Amino acid sequence: MRFIAVLLVVWAANLNAQTPTGIFNDKEFSLIFPLSWDTGHFATLPVLYAPEESAKDGFRDNMNITSEKGAGVEDLSLDEYIELSINNLEPVLGEDIKSVKVIPYAVGKYKAEGRVLTYNTTKFADDGTELKLWQAIIKEGRKFYVITYTSTPDYFNKYFSDVESIVSTLRFKM
Repeated sequence: MRFIAVLLVVWAANLNAQTPTGIFNDKEFSLIFPLSWDTGHFATLPVLYAPEESAKDGFRDNMNITSEKGAGVEDLSLDEYIELSINNLEPVLGEDIKSVKVIPYAVGKYKAEGRVLTYNTTKFADDGTELKLWQAIIKEGRKFYVITYTSTPDYFNKYFSDVESIVSTLRFKM
């Protein structure tokens, strides 16, 4: 077991020689992330937070991974799950959804579908901060994983390359 941990540390160090990295371990998966990002929680959900721009930031870019398994979703295809997911968002966000684009996306060896949503958070925040949301949805076995990156439109591209690098390190534990 110690040998595997050493390999992970060496692999993480070689991922990007310019950027110090850390390893986020969950019971179902692991990710490697730049140490300029912080780990934390939103309710019980583990979250990676992008570097804080300033103390005046109203919103801090972040990413998380959720999983879903159970009756009703286990036998769905990736396309069916994405359609169901979008249909579940529409009643919550309504006209606040500005755009939804679904694009093919590869996450390492995993087939995924990515989608980019732009919406206004007036349903969730009094200040009406506009957010841009990127998600990659992966089906591994009979479980779906949704990787979500949430940002303000102005900072979306600034940290998206970090997000893609982090996502490319995703490894599921079997």
